[in-house]
Amino acid sequence: MLDTFFKHAKKRPHKELILEIINGLPEDKLETFIQATQMTDSKKYIAKYAGTACHIDHAVPVIFHVVYHSNSFEEGLHLNTKIGGASSDRGMLIGAMLGEVFNVDNAFIKKTNKVLTLLG
Repeated sequence: MLDTFFKHAKKRPHKELILEIINGLPEDKLETFIQATQMTDSKKYIAKYAGTACHIDHAVPVIFHVVYHSNSFEEGLHLNTKIGGASSDRGMLIGAMLGEVFNVDNAFIKKTNKVLTLLG
């Protein structure tokens, strides 16, 4: 799933690409991922179809939900943070995916690099 996303993210709209990826999923996973794109209320989606734990059955559907419904890099990271739970685990992939789709503001990159420098 992620290989396909990263391979084509610069060439195709991310929502279209996510829908195509979902169509190739096994039947038992399909509804969870379809709802990830159709439901806009994150709390309701998570309560009914996913969860906020780091387990792959929770994290990956939420990652696709956040990426699908984000209109900017910053918006996706903000939504992920508001969801809570294993947000740092999800945030790594959400940031990478949205970084392929949207421009990342230089001020954000500078702040991140400053924090990484401080952490050693």
